[in-house]
Amino acid sequence: MSKTPSLRRGQRLPENQRGKIGTELLRRYEQGRSVREICAETGYSIGRVRRLLQDAGVTFRARGGARPGRARKSPGGKAPSGKAAAGKPPSGTAPAGKAPASKASAGKASAGKVSASKAPVG
Repeated sequence: MSKTPSLRRGQRLPENQRGKIGTELLRRYEQGRSVREICAETGYSIGRVRRLLQDAGVTFRARGGARPGRARKSPGGKAPSGKAAAGKPPSGTAPAGKAPASKASAGKASAGKVSASKAPVG
């Protein structure tokens, strides 16, 4: 991995280095590193890394995009095996350890409220 020069905030890169550094960052990005990982490695801001990548001709992945070795979602949004996402219950069910609220308990929460139509006139 090439060393990228350390830069102070607001310090510009010399034009002759922009292309080389952009190419190096592009190589890292195409190997599967995220923009944030590249920022952590180089000490550059997200804006600087994104600009250098754009100047190098990157095609950005979607946020949280696929990385080598990760399973990709199918176009329908489901995992390829058809199983629910890990840690998420199927839709329409209560989270683990919590019972769904019953209609009776939902009515008790609003029993103390007086609606405008039933408010005493006076």
